[in-house]
Amino acid sequence: MSTCLCWRERSYLRLCVVTTCVYIETPANTQLYEAYASAKKEWLASQSEFRTAEISANSATTAAAYSKSMYDKYASAKSAGQEEYDKTITPLNEEKAELTKTIPILKIIQKMVQDIINEQAGASTAAAKSGVQSLSSKNFAANIPAVKLSQLKNLADKALVPSKDASSVTQLAALRSMLQEADHIDMHMLLKIPTEIIHSMQARLGEIEVEHTKMLADLAEDDALYSKWQTQLVELSDAKDESANKAMTADLQRAHLAGVHEVKEAAYVGYHGAFVEEAAQVTNQVAALKMISVKIDAAIEQCAGAEDAAAAAV
Repeated sequence: MSTCLCWRERSYLRLCVVTTCVYIETPANTQLYEAYASAKKEWLASQSEFRTAEISANSATTAAAYSKSMYDKYASAKSAGQEEYDKTITPLNEEKAELTKTIPILKIIQKMVQDIINEQAGASTAAAKSGVQSLSSKNFAANIPAVKLSQLKNLADKALVPSKDASSVTQLAALRSMLQEADHIDMHMLLKIPTEIIHSMQARLGEIEVEHTKMLADLAEDDALYSKWQTQLVELSDAKDESANKAMTADLQRAHLAGVHEVKEAAYVGYHGAFVEEAAQVTNQVAALKMISVKIDAAIEQCAGAEDAAAAAV
């Protein structure tokens, strides 16, 4: 009885070896790993997105806080500036009104004095031709018509000068005193004093205008800065809220993907451990089968040689 393996037996034995080898090439492990790797990649990306959103949210919060401090600063500055303006503008306007009212009075005094001087100068010229003494301060005082002297006194009494203008106060007092003591009127001083007071008052009006202009400019600057930071506060507060929402959304997405990653990782690690253990067993089995395969190949070769020899003998 022949011990050689027929072709069916040989094929069957080879198929057993091949099937056992293919058994360890399962795609489940690969699929689980790819799912785990993909979930991990998405989770890490979400971590990065969250950190970026968190940094932006922190920056936006800092910017909003700074804009709030600047808004408060200029809101206080605007309020204080307006309060200071209201407190200062009233006395300034009163002083301006006083000066504006007094200057025309002094100009009337100027004109009246000049007219009196001109009248007396004309009379003096005519008198000089007749050999009469020329115009002097003494003659000037004596020749001022009583009506005009009374008018000059009334005008001097109506004139008002700011109390802080000590020089003008002294000069106006001297003018009034001189007009009251008609015998001691100095023609030149009567003309000089009103002129100097007018110059001083006009200079003060210029100072008031400069001061008022600066006050208005300061108010405008405070208002502009207040409006600027009011707008900045609204915009940066909106940006802060938007950034906070983005960070919250990114955090929720990160948490969700972290959960997905954890599930995928657990599935892969759990399966992979069993897979490695089973693969090790299959590897041992394959090694044994390979040894069997070698013996089968040797047996097949032996049978083939025997068949060839039998055929030759026939």
